[in-house]
Amino acid sequence: MNISSTSHLLHIQNTAQPAAAAAEGPGEPNPTRGQPIAPVEKAAKGEAPSDRRNATNNEQAANKAEMAEELRDREIITELKARDREVRAHEAAHAAVGGQYAGAPTYTFQRGPNGVSYAVGGEVSISTSAVSGNPEATLQKAQQIQRAALAPAEPSTQDRRVAAEATQMAQQARIDIAQQLEAEQGSLQSNSIDDDSDKADADKTNEPAQPSASEAATNSETRPATQNGAAELTSLAKPIVNIPQLLADAGVRENTQPGSLISNRV
Repeated sequence: MNISSTSHLLHIQNTAQPAAAAAEGPGEPNPTRGQPIAPVEKAAKGEAPSDRRNATNNEQAANKAEMAEELRDREIITELKARDREVRAHEAAHAAVGGQYAGAPTYTFQRGPNGVSYAVGGEVSISTSAVSGNPEATLQKAQQIQRAALAPAEPSTQDRRVAAEATQMAQQARIDIAQQLEAEQGSLQSNSIDDDSDKADADKTNEPAQPSASEAATNSETRPATQNGAAELTSLAKPIVNIPQLLADAGVRENTQPGSLISNRV
């Protein structure tokens, strides 16, 4: 037993003696005398009660601080896990809709209090160049890029910027398509005109040659003679009349002398 604890116990015992003496009266023995004293917790050697209380308070404060830090770590880990899921879903949506024009997602990681790395940022590269010489393919590509940029549930500022660029590319592709169609229609019309001209030339080639002025005059002079000759041939084609037979039928007898006719009529 050390001195500090003995003096402390004695100090407690002395404080109870006056009340006991007043109760027992003169010459009466004190009933508490000679009885064992209840044990009291002993302090460490050289430790005062105030020091022990301070140590207990410090230990409790340390426990509270440790519990608060553990709670904060749990909250941080929960936030990191949620952020990791959000980032991965966001970039996966870009890559899935972007298809052949999108690259693989890349991530930025942060290590949590538990030593695990979580994705806190990410990106997906995507091609925004036009398809050379093919405005229709460029239009389809622009529309797909626009859908890929706006695929996540909450598009970022960068996502909306890419979507705006894709919209401009689509508009330019539509202009190029319209110009191409206009050029094709003009080419078709030109080919049609050329075909009609070639056909007209061919028709002119197949037509009989028109006579010149001198040839027309010659033809007009020769045409009546030809017509008269045709009339003569027509008259020659008529049956020839047998004149002697006609005379015989009429009763006229031919004279043996030339140049006179003899009638048989009396």
